[in-house]
Amino acid sequence: MKLVEFSYDDGNWKLENLRLKDVNLLVGRNAVGKSRTLTKIAHFGRYIEQKTSLMGRDWKIKFINSNKQVIDYKISLDTSDELIGEGHIKLRAKKIIFEELKIDNELVLLREYIEDENISRAKLKSYISGEFDEVYPPDYRLLLHVRRDTKNYPYLEEIVSWGQECYGFKFGYSNRYSMASQYNQSLVSPEIAPVFLKGFNDLEKKQIITDINSLGYNFDKITIEDEHKSIPLVILSEKNVGSVPQYELSQGLQYTLALLSQLQNLISQQKPATILIDDLCEGLDYERAIKLGKLIFEKCKNSNIQLIATTNDNFIMDVVDLEHWNLLMREGSTVTAINYDTHRQLFDDFRFTGLSNFDFFSSDYLAQKL
Repeated sequence: MKLVEFSYDDGNWKLENLRLKDVNLLVGRNAVGKSRTLTKIAHFGRYIEQKTSLMGRDWKIKFINSNKQVIDYKISLDTSDELIGEGHIKLRAKKIIFEELKIDNELVLLREYIEDENISRAKLKSYISGEFDEVYPPDYRLLLHVRRDTKNYPYLEEIVSWGQECYGFKFGYSNRYSMASQYNQSLVSPEIAPVFLKGFNDLEKKQIITDINSLGYNFDKITIEDEHKSIPLVILSEKNVGSVPQYELSQGLQYTLALLSQLQNLISQQKPATILIDDLCEGLDYERAIKLGKLIFEKCKNSNIQLIATTNDNFIMDVVDLEHWNLLMREGSTVTAINYDTHRQLFDDFRFTGLSNFDFFSSDYLAQKL
């Protein structure tokens, strides 16, 4: 299942018109909201896994499943929040006051908050009986958290599966001394490559070496020491040079190794997944940034992995087709996405200007057309 549209509003910051394809590049000027957009998508995935509480006010998410059905999901929250949980483990959470899910415009779930009774009442369609079941869910839980049933409500299970296979990374973010805490964050450091590499067979390790060397490196072997530890040590052997442990690699190469390992892990599993990468290729030189950008986009295009990446790098922008862009523009607290679906003629006309992709928003082209 793939995410195809995403909107968010918390009363202070609003995102509109984000349309997504199999591979996507989010671009825009500094402070426009690229990282924030990616963080909100990752946050929603983590909430589905019940690893965080849901904040904000209005969420509108649209998916396309493996049967090409459009799943339209809307959630509204109360404007106030409360502390929930027990003991020292407490989270600030907002009460869910509205939840609606449609499949190809057919209503299958509706939840509303009854003020007079101070309770949520919902109905959801059973695929076994064809009738709507009435339930009274907890204030701070979605229906998919309390009514999981693969036969009665398979549409809920599809969303759960998407959340479980949604991974968010920050390229250029280092947190190696507190890796355990990463699992409480929406976008984490990608330095968890050893966790994947220790489970790879020889063919998969060879593929990682091939991918890294395609960027201009010259390694010939990956060795894993202390494989039985939760985070083992990765050592790369370079031809005519010697062995280099992971912690002595350049920061850019560490992130590259981690992302390629994560992609290879997902490709090997042959499971649909969503991977979010903030500041793609940050810290790499011109040549390697271009090569890695192309490699990652091609790998995701040829697999079941949906890629949503952000960048400020004009090198990356120039090698990713404009058809895969979402250009974010902010006016006040509202961020609007301009993309090929919403402004097709604008994009098509630009192709005849002879300018580079980077010039699409760095020149005065948009100012003249919009």
